[in-house]
Amino acid sequence: MKFHHVAAISLLAALLSPSLLTAQTAQQEAAAIYELSGVKGGFVVHLGCGDGTLTTALRSGEQFQVHGLALSEDQLEAARSSIKEQGVYGPVAVDMLHSTQLPYIDNLVNLLV
Repeated sequence: MKFHHVAAISLLAALLSPSLLTAQTAQQEAAAIYELSGVKGGFVVHLGCGDGTLTTALRSGEQFQVHGLALSEDQLEAARSSIKEQGVYGPVAVDMLHSTQLPYIDNLVNLLV
């Protein structure tokens, strides 16, 4: 997967570091991510999805399809549980990342978080 805006993605990652967002809810974090990125819809990938709380919040409307990539079995189980609890399974899904490369074709992903 090629990224033509690596600088913008790096800046976004720095701006959204956990230390800056610890007091915010997952919905506020998702809103901040979309505001800073300018993304209005499409396919969103949440790399290192943790417990899935932010992953589910990234589905802030029908215009978003969200795919979380877990880095451990614990993350995978927690995220899948969160997705089921929130009732968003389908438009939000999580899988294990088994490689150092993202499992998508070029230009598929609209936003990588």
